[in-house]
Amino acid sequence: MIKMKTLTKYRPLIFKLDIVLALLIVVCISVKSPPAKVSALEITKTTYNSAALKWQKADKADGYHIYRSEDGEKYEYIGSSRSADFIDTDLKTGSVYQYKVSAYSGVRNGEENKDPVTAEPSLDKPKLKVDTSEGQVELDIAAVDGATGYEIFRDGEKISSQAETTYIDDEAQGDESHSYEVRAERVETESESEDEPVYSDFSKPAEATLISAGKLSAEVDGNNIHLIWDGNEEYSTYKIFDGKDILTKTESTEFILEDPEINRTYDLRLIGYGEDIESPEETFSFSISEEPLTTEDAVNAACDWGVEIAEDNSFNYGTGDRAHRNGCYFCGTNTGPVKNIKGRSRVKGHSYEKTYCCNTFVTACFAHGAGDPGALALCEKGNSIDMTEASFMKIGEWDALGKPSMANLERGDVLVGNRNIGSSKSHHMAIYIGDGKIVQAKRSGWDAESINVQDLSSRRYGKFDFVMRYQGTGSGTKLVIHELNDDHADTAQAQGQKSESQKADDSE
Repeated sequence: MIKMKTLTKYRPLIFKLDIVLALLIVVCISVKSPPAKVSALEITKTTYNSAALKWQKADKADGYHIYRSEDGEKYEYIGSSRSADFIDTDLKTGSVYQYKVSAYSGVRNGEENKDPVTAEPSLDKPKLKVDTSEGQVELDIAAVDGATGYEIFRDGEKISSQAETTYIDDEAQGDESHSYEVRAERVETESESEDEPVYSDFSKPAEATLISAGKLSAEVDGNNIHLIWDGNEEYSTYKIFDGKDILTKTESTEFILEDPEINRTYDLRLIGYGEDIESPEETFSFSISEEPLTTEDAVNAACDWGVEIAEDNSFNYGTGDRAHRNGCYFCGTNTGPVKNIKGRSRVKGHSYEKTYCCNTFVTACFAHGAGDPGALALCEKGNSIDMTEASFMKIGEWDALGKPSMANLERGDVLVGNRNIGSSKSHHMAIYIGDGKIVQAKRSGWDAESINVQDLSSRRYGKFDFVMRYQGTGSGTKLVIHELNDDHADTAQAQGQKSESQKADDSE
């Protein structure tokens, strides 16, 4: 009882001592020294929507307060950190932010750093890869965090704006070098207003060159079409596609299209193949028509036929008084006792091989080369053009031009010498093939060079009396290639698509 009373007696005093102690603690806290000022504040990294800050630890600091400004004047408190770093998130790409940091100790704040740091959240620069191994320029963009799209540039000109990270440049041509760059873009889609895009820096340029298999072309080769292309050492084989079908696979750089279809469109694609490489497609579209020979065609054919015979002159001619008068060797006709035996005629009981002379040769040139109906009829009968103007005029469409003039001679003109020399006549025919040259059968002798090409010298020129010029068109035809341009090909493709669409509609 005495102890209890004693405690009760001193309780007011104890309470007062507790209050005093609490006040002393508060005073001690309030008089604690403030922390040092933050120093070495820096931005260590930014992303498209964040900024990372770092600074040196301040003496006597228990933590740090971070402040941010969007105008460089008004700063707002955005958070605290116990460590000497902080990451600010949910920022807007392309905007500029300033930061200050102050340390605190207990209830005391240190002084803010006087020099704020600036951060501008941005998109990372994209990385670009280019692949040409499959015959086209394929771009592969490494995805950029925060990007809503990408802009692709070829040689400084924008060729695509897209969300995808892959792109095939269909317009890149073979043997052309191009430089490609890409930049990422971001649009703040959550904004109520229509924001302008924000762009990254451009990627490192990527160079690309497609190696062509060579431009594909075609020329008429008799009744066939000769396809030709340049080729490239990068490719060991080539394929030509006609539509979806393979026309040929070859190691050569040429191909003969035999018996082509008339009035049909050929849509050809050429692709070269090498080790781990494929060329871009080289396309070539054309159609073929069969057209009558023009006068120019017929004349050129007669000249070319004669030159070909002269260049491939392997004839061993027979001898005899009338060997050359017995038919056309080239069509196998004759007027001797044994008829229609090619290359052989019989005169006076003797056999003569491959007989020929100048007027028979000229007849054959216009019969077998030009396809002239009158000359063909003569060959079939074993006859040839007589050396008179009237003879030419009688068998077909010819003009008599009188005395030859070197200035007025044209390719295909027939020069005729038919003059009296003493008691005999000098007879000879030759075809003027241009460039001051003639093709002829020699005046005398049957040997391996009987048909030849000679210069039309002044001496030879003076031995011809008149000129005959062919005006006919011949009875034959020729193949003509009609190359189709890109517009035509596009139209044909569009018509094909429309046709397929129409078929689908009809089937429904």
